[in-house]
Amino acid sequence: MPLDHVSNLVAHPPVFIEPPSLEPDAIQKSRTALVTMAIGTDYQTAFQRWYLPGWRSYCERHCFDLYVIDQPVDQSVDLSRKSLHWQKLLMPSLPRLRDYDRVVWVDADIVINSRIAPDLTAGVPPERIGVVDATPGMVAPDDTFNQYGRFLLLNALLMTFKNASRADDHRTLVADMTVEDMYRLKGLTPPVDKYVNTGVIVCSPRHHAEYLLDMYMRYDADIWDFENSAVSWELLSAGIVDFIDPRFNVVWAWEAALHYPFVHDLDFYNANTDLVRMCVNTAYRNAFFLHLAGSMAKVLAPAIDREADTIAELVIGDYERRRASIDMVSCAEGEAMIRNSTGVRWPF
Repeated sequence: MPLDHVSNLVAHPPVFIEPPSLEPDAIQKSRTALVTMAIGTDYQTAFQRWYLPGWRSYCERHCFDLYVIDQPVDQSVDLSRKSLHWQKLLMPSLPRLRDYDRVVWVDADIVINSRIAPDLTAGVPPERIGVVDATPGMVAPDDTFNQYGRFLLLNALLMTFKNASRADDHRTLVADMTVEDMYRLKGLTPPVDKYVNTGVIVCSPRHHAEYLLDMYMRYDADIWDFENSAVSWELLSAGIVDFIDPRFNVVWAWEAALHYPFVHDLDFYNANTDLVRMCVNTAYRNAFFLHLAGSMAKVLAPAIDREADTIAELVIGDYERRRASIDMVSCAEGEAMIRNSTGVRWPF
């Protein structure tokens, strides 16, 4: 049965607090704040070790202030019904963030490729909300209905393998559905024809704080995939989004289904961990922000190598010896070497 997606306003106003940040220098120095939440000792420890270095480097490069909030903002909500994911909508309402021109929300399970990731706010007008359009990865034709159907099938097979020892009489459905079908079946009507992943949101407190707070207040429980489908539907229905470069929110599970489907076979995965490491590092080097959503993806964070100069260094055996005969030069230097030297190959 379709779900009733919008509740009445909550009976009691939420109790908002101004939680501390894991970043001791989280004070306003610039006009843009990058914000996330990392709550719980284990989660904070993992975030600080595997994610935070890239975040700091990215913020330093683009002169962003960084806030990593370590407590829920809404202290009155029943988190068993309405998960923490919704509280990203409250960030532009926090007093310490209201004076920023831009507030950028990034999920804490995203690894930032700070070497190449540009300023994700560039080109997004202040009155618009910047998000990544996930629709192409869902509707592109595939031998399993579409590319999203491929992911669902692979994931279902993976779960069947993991649960093989249990007695389970349930059937799993992988249906040929449109994006509109997905919204309709979740009670989000009238449906829209696009879908965004809300792991990355660019907004403006001046223009969007009240709008996002109102959205937060109108839902009292998760809908299927926590907040994502509901917030996607709200933003697209309002017609206020600008789509940013899709490399700002590359979801590993979808990327793996598209390019590395063999990692969904746990026997193969466990027997070929070095190959899996190469795959996730390739995805990371191809992305600006790599989103390790899901418990199986998060364990891959330690496998990501941020120090190697190139992806070739990570995946080519005997790299240093083979690299010794290759010069990395500017075009002008290459032209000069061709004019003035013998024994130089330039395979362009």
